[in-house]
Amino acid sequence: VQGDTFLGLTIQLVINGSNEDLTDAVIVAKFRSNRTDGDFNKTSAAGDITITDAANGIFQINSFSLSTWPTGQYNYAIIVTDSDDITRTRVYGTMTVTDEVNRK
Repeated sequence: VQGDTFLGLTIQLVINGSNEDLTDAVIVAKFRSNRTDGDFNKTSAAGDITITDAANGIFQINSFSLSTWPTGQYNYAIIVTDSDDITRTRVYGTMTVTDEVNRK
């Protein structure tokens, strides 16, 4: 909901039955609006994403405010660049930011 705080999300990457090693990885979560409002990116390099257990592929998208996000549908992708500098999209989908209903 626009104006709310995204409370964070912990994700474990398991690829073909094995935990993905995130040692020295850089993770980017990209959110792209279906409008012309631009992209919203969260990165491990900027501290928006925390790798909590690299060997077991566990990371957290930290909490952030949705107050500046326009309402609408967003495509998202979570992209991992590993220690060998290989970049792969690991998770993707859509989400919707709806109007705040508590406005006075």
